[in-house]
Amino acid sequence: MNLVAKFGSYVLGSGVLGTAIFQTSHLKKSSFADCKKWDYNWDGKQEQNISGTRTILLIRHGQYNTAGITDAEKTLTSHGRNQAQLVGKYISEFSKNLQIPITRIVSSDMTRAMETCTIAMKELPRDVPAPSYTHLIAEGPPHAFDPPHRTYTPSIDEIKKHQERLDDGFGEYFGRSDTDEKTLEVYFCHANVIRYYLCKILQLPLNAWLRFNLKHCSVTWIVIRGNGKVSCQAYGDSGFMPVDMVSFQ
Repeated sequence: MNLVAKFGSYVLGSGVLGTAIFQTSHLKKSSFADCKKWDYNWDGKQEQNISGTRTILLIRHGQYNTAGITDAEKTLTSHGRNQAQLVGKYISEFSKNLQIPITRIVSSDMTRAMETCTIAMKELPRDVPAPSYTHLIAEGPPHAFDPPHRTYTPSIDEIKKHQERLDDGFGEYFGRSDTDEKTLEVYFCHANVIRYYLCKILQLPLNAWLRFNLKHCSVTWIVIRGNGKVSCQAYGDSGFMPVDMVSFQ
């Protein structure tokens, strides 16, 4: 008798009926389809034969003023500024422990992301490259999602507009290395962007992006290898913050 059957017998009785009921119920609840096989040429660079590894840190901005109407009014709260300082210290230690210097810093051009980047930069070594700012990784609804959300209901046109922009950002910033070196890159952006890019780079169903949640100034750690394989080493890590500093909204 296999493990499923043994457990069914324990819960529902040792008879044939009890085991059959449990097996049927268990199979119905766990009949999920496998992911498609990995596409090694997802970035169109399979033929370049480069061995470099890219380590990418995706940082969500700190807590901000959600009552603001314009982007300029959506500045970080004092809590968010403290979070940004903590994540800057974490990034500095991360680079030191990994023994890879920071080779690139990119920030969304939205106020809350740029503020987070500016504060975090003060905790980094002086020789890190200056950040670049782009609208390609600014916030927006990146894709249709399922199941539907009770209050978040962007229009199809809104999704299409932002998805085109974010896909351009993905093509610009995410792909295997063009060198044989190890690099460490930091991107300050937004929850929707990180969740969408995570699904996209791991070749997961794109409509699943809203099933994840993400804490302010948390760290998502992605590794892109020269052979085209990608792994998520950490998602939404905020273990470097005291518990009372953690926030979602």
